[in-house]
Amino acid sequence: MKPISAKHARFCLEYMRDGNAAAAYRRSGYAVKNADVNACRLMKRDDVKVLIVELRQEVSVNLKLTAQDIINKLTDIAFADAAELAQIKVLPCKFCETDGPIRDQQPDPTCRECDGLGRYTVYYADTRYLSRRGKALFAGVEQTRSGVKLRLHNSMKALDMLVRIYFGR
Repeated sequence: MKPISAKHARFCLEYMRDGNAAAAYRRSGYAVKNADVNACRLMKRDDVKVLIVELRQEVSVNLKLTAQDIINKLTDIAFADAAELAQIKVLPCKFCETDGPIRDQQPDPTCRECDGLGRYTVYYADTRYLSRRGKALFAGVEQTRSGVKLRLHNSMKALDMLVRIYFGR
């Protein structure tokens, strides 16, 4: 196999930035027209495939990261239960007849103000006690004008990535 050209090597390096072959094709100096088709052709070349595999191995060695580490993280995100992080609870309204702490009570079905529906309250979990999957799903919190916004990693995107890894789609 003959050595890879400088332009093809540049394409491989650009491809490693974001995994987008068409964008890498354009960034590496090729014509913009039909970039997706021509990038696909380049990706099928043996010399390009070999260099991309070598670059991926180099990156994983530098990061001390294996494919299994990535698959484990994606699996944790994809199959985490968001209810572990936040829950909506129905509590009695202020007009419901209750005994004891409101947190432990159900709405009064005879209440004329809420018709027995109560009020909805959001409870957030203490992040110190989350499971491994819960920690993987949790992306942080943000204080907004209207309250606290819970940020989560996208479990459907993680599932889609797992499908691509295992089924090549």
